[in-house]
Amino acid sequence: MIRLALRELQYHWKRTLIVVAAVGVLLGISLTLAGVNAAWNAGSDKTLATIGGDFYVVPAGSSGPFDGPATFPAVTARRVARLAGVRAAEPILTLHDTISSSDGRVLDANVVGYTPDGITRPEPTSGTLPSAPTQVLVDSTTGLSPGATVTLGGVRLTVSGVVSGVTYFAGQSVMLMNLGELQRAVFDGRDLASAVVVKGDPARALPGTALLDMSQIRQDINRPVGKATATVAAIGALLLVSALGVISMIAYISAVERAVEMSVIKALGGSTWALAGQLVLSSVVVTAAASVLAAVLAVALGPVFPMPVEVPAVDYLAMPALALALGVLAGLLVVRQAARVDPAEAFGAGR
Repeated sequence: MIRLALRELQYHWKRTLIVVAAVGVLLGISLTLAGVNAAWNAGSDKTLATIGGDFYVVPAGSSGPFDGPATFPAVTARRVARLAGVRAAEPILTLHDTISSSDGRVLDANVVGYTPDGITRPEPTSGTLPSAPTQVLVDSTTGLSPGATVTLGGVRLTVSGVVSGVTYFAGQSVMLMNLGELQRAVFDGRDLASAVVVKGDPARALPGTALLDMSQIRQDINRPVGKATATVAAIGALLLVSALGVISMIAYISAVERAVEMSVIKALGGSTWALAGQLVLSSVVVTAAASVLAAVLAVALGPVFPMPVEVPAVDYLAMPALALALGVLAGLLVVRQAARVDPAEAFGAGR
């Protein structure tokens, strides 16, 4: 059975290569899209890890500091710090704005104002932490390097360091800067904050505020891209269905072409399941080769894709299993064709 299946693929080697290429591209793009969603989630998680905290205090009625944040006086942090169960409390200011770089580009950025040497502890991968109020950290997706200058709200800022993977809202770059300087650049120096980041477990919320745990904050930071994430996942699933369709079509064509051969095998005592096994095995070999091509394609597309791509290692490991499942399913879809073959056709084929 194995030899017959492999000989069939070898005999139609051109068709086999075309199918492997087509299915490999479909699986590769699907894998890349899964990496886009993973990168979006990883960026949001790293942003929250960089900001730190166990709870957030926000103005009453606000869903959180990221999705349409409201503001309240930054001195609210002092009152929060006096609550039972609170070890530390610091204000942050978040907003989405554009920044102008010294090379003439206008960049979209999620700006986070924080208090240096506090709860928020960025870790630059190049350069240094800011040592002056007008120094900032930017994510590597901006393409900026330490020493570059950017302008926000008419205030000239210098990039002291670069962080990696600190993004949110579908991979948009984050710029971390001194809270007071951000207030000066955007709010004319008014002492406002979007939230108070809390270390500890506050016993209650202050009047006029809401206390949000980290699960609620994750919902807030991911809510604006929820539909985009679902759309990307749906497109990836459609590509998998398309790959299944391609494999099934080729398996069906192969079954039709080999009708006489299969009738001879049946006439000689071969079982329907043995014939079906050949079709399934052929499909599995094709999808296995396609899965290797898909992994190579995903690695190649990552650096040139317009959005960050981080395909989890488990997805690479799962691809062969997925390919096996597709191959088996595609083969089983045409088992009926093998079952319908009449052994008598072997003796009437030459008439």
